Parts: sequence; structure tokens; C-alpha cells
Amino acid sequence: MAKWGLRKKSLMALLLACLVALAPAALIGWQVLDGVRDHFGRAFADNFTQLNRQRILAPVSRELALSQRLADSEVTRRWLRNESDPAARELFFREADGYRRDLLGRAYFIASAATGHYYFNDDQPLSEAPRYTLSPNALSDVYVPATRTTVVAGQAVTTQVAAPTTTSNSAQSGSKTSTGTAAASGSSASSTSVPVSANPALRNASSGNVLSNTATSLVPLSAVAKFYESSVATSVSHQDGELATTISFNLVEGANLGDAREAIAKAEANIAMPTNVRGAFAGTAASAQQSQSQQAMLILAALVVIYIVLGILYESLVHPITVLSTLPSAGVGAVLALLMFRMEFSIIALIGVFLLIGIVKKNAILIIDFALEAERSRGLSPLEAVREACLLRFRPILMTTMAAALGALPLAIGFGEGAELRRPLGVAIIGGLIASQMLTLLTTPVVYLLLDKLRRRSAHEHELSRATTA
Repeated sequence: MAKWGLRKKSLMALLLACLVALAPAALIGWQVLDGVRDHFGRAFADNFTQLNRQRILAPVSRELALSQRLADSEVTRRWLRNESDPAARELFFREADGYRRDLLGRAYFIASAATGHYYFNDDQPLSEAPRYTLSPNALSDVYVPATRTTVVAGQAVTTQVAAPTTTSNSAQSGSKTSTGTAAASGSSASSTSVPVSANPALRNASSGNVLSNTATSLVPLSAVAKFYESSVATSVSHQDGELATTISFNLVEGANLGDAREAIAKAEANIAMPTNVRGAFAGTAASAQQSQSQQAMLILAALVVIYIVLGILYESLVHPITVLSTLPSAGVGAVLALLMFRMEFSIIALIGVFLLIGIVKKNAILIIDFALEAERSRGLSPLEAVREACLLRFRPILMTTMAAALGALPLAIGFGEGAELRRPLGVAIIGGLIASQMLTLLTTPVVYLLLDKLRRRSAHEHELSRATTA
């Protein structure tokens, strides 16, 4: 019953650890899959655009070529030099109509810089007359109603100054004119302010007529506004309700995205931008920045899960640390390999580190599992048990490491489409395996003996031996 109770207890602890590890494992998996999906999606979009580049550019290039040819035509230039020449006019419109039939939109326009005449023709009947005349001074002829806004009882009231009119003597008896009530006797002319709508076409505020029946004074538009010609952007981009612009960059050969971000941050600090101007990375740079900011959390979560599982496996709180002590050498080897080949520590390289965590720790697991079993079943001392484990487990450790390294070799030296995505994965795995193979066989027995002194031995520890429970 005691043996069955121990197995049941171990099974329940293992299930609990699996449930605890499920949440971070799902989060890590989702983030890794999202990063891979985003990368492959961008790569597919780039490849699709390159493949369909000619199909997209061909009609645009054709339209531009036809338009440029019509503008550079000698017939066009001769007619624009003298628009009143009927022969040149007829010859131009005949040639332009041929271009119009070849254009996709079946329409064209042309404007004369000398006269400002704007011509336009489409599928409608041909017109040789200018549609209108372009002039920067055309707005100077625009007049607008003279209005004035005052505040009455806390409310804004728009009034217009009525045109001066002549009133008769009947105004003494209170008759009304079109400008309002003449309040002064014997006045030959009066000018009053009547509250009206700012738009004369709307209902009058006092009479309620559809159109204002008051003579409105007009002033030129230049008296209330300034107008001029200048070059402006064809579109204004916004992000989160604020003005925004995008600056793109490419990486030179041998540089990585981390170096580019540091250079941009240094340049941003050197130019001393004002406080109301701020910059942020977007696209691939933002994705890389976000993934790098979460790498430490992902690795820490993986280590916690491994510690819980190994603690349940060995029924010990100490020896899982012995297994985890082999991981720093693998991480150092992976980083050194990436630096040697000048590769960026991307999300793909991080996946390689996760694979190393599973591959490298099996070296320590093979040694520790054999040593603990020898201690519990045969009563060997820790030194004798770990020495025998190293001698008997050296061949399996070497074989599994060589198999994993040779399996990752095609990824590291691969060519073809998408090879740049897979190469950091293979380089990180091989570099980590080489470093761990050279160090873990020496460090694992030492760490095992040091931490074994901290382990509290139970009188019933021999019952955990597989030979006893078999």
C-alpha cells in the first residue's frame, strides 16, 4: 500500500506540474507561432509583390509613356505656342483624340502655362473650348458678405451691416423700411445692424423669410483672408489622431537590426527633437524589439517549468539545479556562434536556444539519473556513483550530441529560398552543442557532488529505487 501510495502521489504531483506549466507553455507557443507567422507572411507578401511587379507596373508605365509622348509632341508644343491658330488647333485635337482612345481611362487633359486655359475631353463629344481658365488671381474677384459677431446675453449673434438706404418722412410715424425701423425723425439716411444668419441663403433671424430681404454689404475676400500658392503634401498621414510620417531604412551588409536601432536612437538624441515630436519603430523593427523584450521572460518561464518537472522526477529540490547548471554553457556557445557568423539573435535563434535547453540537459539527466539510482539501490557513495555514471554514460551522451549536431548541420549551411531564416537556428544549435559537450562532462560531476551535500537524506530513500519497486 505504501508503494502504491507513493506512485499515486507522484502521479498527482506530475499532473499538477503539467497544469502549472500549461499556461506559460501556451503563451510561449503562441508568441513563437505569431512571430513565425508574421515573418512568413511578410516574406510571402514581398515575394508575391516581386513576382507581380511587372503586371502592376506595365499598365502604369504605359499610361505614363503615352501621357509623356503627348506632352512632348511637336504638334502639342506648336499649338500651345499659338492657341488661336485654327490649323494647329485642329491638328492637335485630332492627334489628342487618338491618344485618348489608347488611354485606359479614355480621357485626357492639358493646361497651358501661358494662358492658363484648361482643356479636358473624354468619351463625351469632343470640345475644343477650354473648360475654365486657371489663374492665381482669380480669388481676388470673390466678394463675401460683411458680417460681424457680437455677444448678447452670453450668446454669439452674427449681424450684417445693411447697405445705406434713403427713408421718407413717413418714418417719423413709425413706418418700416427694408433696412429696419427708422427711429430718428427727419433722418434722410440710416444704417442699422440686423441679426441675420451668417449664410444669407438661410432664413433671416428676424423676418423668417427663406431668403434675407436685407441688402447685404459685400467685401473682397482679400480683406478677410490671405491666399497664395505653395507646394503641399498630397496626403497627410495620422496615427492615433496625431500627425505621423514614416521613414524607412535598409540594412547594410553585415549589420543587424539591433545595430540599426542603436544608431537611430543615437541620432535621435543628437538632433534634440522637441518634446512634442517622438518616434517609434514599426513593422519588422517593432516586432523584433517586442520579441527581444520578451525573450528573458520566455527563457525564465522555460527554466521554471523544467525545474518543476525535474523536481518531481527525482523527488529532490537540489538536483534539478544540477541539471540546470548545464544550460549556461549551451547559451554561451549559441551566442558565440551567432557572433562568429555575424547573425542576429532573432526569434528563430531563440527557438534554437529552447531546443538546446531540451537537448543539453539530457547530458546531466543521464548522469544524475544513473548516479541517484546507484546510490539508492546499491548504497554507493556520491563520488563512486557519479564516477561510474560518467564512465558508463559517456558513449550515449556523445552519440546523442553528435546526432543532434549532424541533424542541425543542413540548417546551418542550407541554401535556397528561406535559407536566411533557417540558418540562425542551425548555427545556434550546433554552437550550443559543441560548447556544452566540452564543458558539461567536466562540470556536472562537480556540481553534483557540491549540491549533494545540501540534500537531506531520508531513511526510506531506498524505496525510491526502481530496482526495489520493480
